[in-house]
Amino acid sequence: MEIVMTILNAEPVQYAILLGLIWVAKKIFEKAPKTKLFYDEYKGAMIKAIKFAEAEIDDNTESKHLRKLDLAMKYVLELIATAEEKKLIKTKLNPAKLTADISAVHHEILDENK
Repeated sequence: MEIVMTILNAEPVQYAILLGLIWVAKKIFEKAPKTKLFYDEYKGAMIKAIKFAEAEIDDNTESKHLRKLDLAMKYVLELIATAEEKKLIKTKLNPAKLTADISAVHHEILDENK
C-alpha cells in the first residue's frame, strides 16, 4: 500500500492525473447541451460532494498536494456561486429583492397563523 501511495504522491503522476481530468472536462464541455441537462439534474449532489470533500481536508494540513486540492475545491465552489449569482441577475431577479420578498411572505404567513 505504501508503494501505491508513494507512486500516487509523485508529482509527475499527479500532473498526469490532473491532465487527464482536464481532458475529460474538455470533452464534457464540448458536448455542452447534453451535459447541461446532466449538470442541472445533479448540480446539488455535486456541490454537496465537493463541500463534503473540502470540509474533510484540514486547512492546516502539511501535504502540499492536499492543500492544492483543498484550494481547487474552494475555487470551484466560488465559481459555482458566482455563476449562480450571474444567472439570477441575467433573469432580472435581484437577489436582495428576492430575499426581501421571501421575508415579506414569511411574515405574512406568521401573521395569519396568530
